[in-house]
Amino acid sequence: MSSTPPDGVFVPVPTFFYAEAKAPALQPAVNFPTQVAYSLVLMGSTSEAVHLSGQERFDMVSGVRKGLDDAGYEDYPIMAGVLVNNVDEVLEWLHDAHKAVAQWGLVLAPGYFGTASTQDNLIEWDTLVADRSPLPILIYNYPGSTNNLVVDVNTYVTLPAHPNIVGSKRPLDEPTLEELRRLQWKVSAAEEFIVNHSILGIREGIYKELGFGHLSGGRLPLKGALAVGAFEECNGILGQMAEEEKRL
Repeated sequence: MSSTPPDGVFVPVPTFFYAEAKAPALQPAVNFPTQVAYSLVLMGSTSEAVHLSGQERFDMVSGVRKGLDDAGYEDYPIMAGVLVNNVDEVLEWLHDAHKAVAQWGLVLAPGYFGTASTQDNLIEWDTLVADRSPLPILIYNYPGSTNNLVVDVNTYVTLPAHPNIVGSKRPLDEPTLEELRRLQWKVSAAEEFIVNHSILGIREGIYKELGFGHLSGGRLPLKGALAVGAFEECNGILGQMAEEEKRL
């Protein structure tokens, strides 16, 4: 039976880019040395994998693996994001992640056709992937990036019967109503900033609150920075969210 992820939080890690290209490429190269953190999901949250070549994705995972090993965390696991629709290409990504020594693949639901995809076809698609994947996989759905495709609860119940499907990325917590309201207010306030400023806002927030990355450069078509004063309008809500993450 395939191994399931251990209990705990797997942190989605943004991908940072050099301000200037370090190699003969048309766009700035990925800054692999800054990627090392702990309890990681690589290329599995902010859509950065669509900006990366196959070699860059491999180098991302293998570079983080080496960083963890060098720091003495040889047994620390990595989950690699997969976000393409063609089954053969999904399997290519999973084979590359396996060669780079990831432990799991986080496979985004195939959302190109949106709600035209039936739940039965989603089950067949994920089953076909799981049958041939060298890594255990988790099912991931985010309607905002899958043309409003929603994976039904019954589909989530059905798929884990496959021995190579070991989980899913979806909200499962059951906090108290008071805690839910408190956190929801903060999350909604932070999300309002993200909705207004998109990935550039995420990058600036990470830089200003956590000190990761930089505000120059970027990979086209998302090169640039926020307008002066735009970040200050959020009134510190991203900093509050960072404190909540530490608390949790």
